[in-house]
Amino acid sequence: MKKSYKIALGIITPLPILAIILGIVAFFVYLIPNLPTKGQVPAPDFPVHMIEGIATFYVLIIGAVIFGFLIHIAYFIHLVRTEQINKDSKTLWVVLFLIFNVLAMIVYWFLVVWPEPEKIGKAKKTRD
Repeated sequence: MKKSYKIALGIITPLPILAIILGIVAFFVYLIPNLPTKGQVPAPDFPVHMIEGIATFYVLIIGAVIFGFLIHIAYFIHLVRTEQINKDSKTLWVVLFLIFNVLAMIVYWFLVVWPEPEKIGKAKKTRD
């Protein structure tokens, strides 16, 4: 794998976690300032701000889930194609990917993808 692909994969791997955190923050950013205090009537645009916050939350969460799914596919393909891991370790990594999701993929990137030697080209077999 080229070094640029490794760096790109390393950058996009934690993005689903970041999107979930941003979705939760966006929800509360819209919600907390618009909550009416005790004894006050809510502002007329209160429902609009609530809908904006909820929509932003769900868009970021659904985007994170879809993006996380695509990252899973990329890491599973890399795991199947790599030759530097034996069969038992590959099984362990699959279980870790399924249980710990993106957190396991971050560890996998540091332990397997980043130190992996770059393939310059296919070696030609010669006959003597």
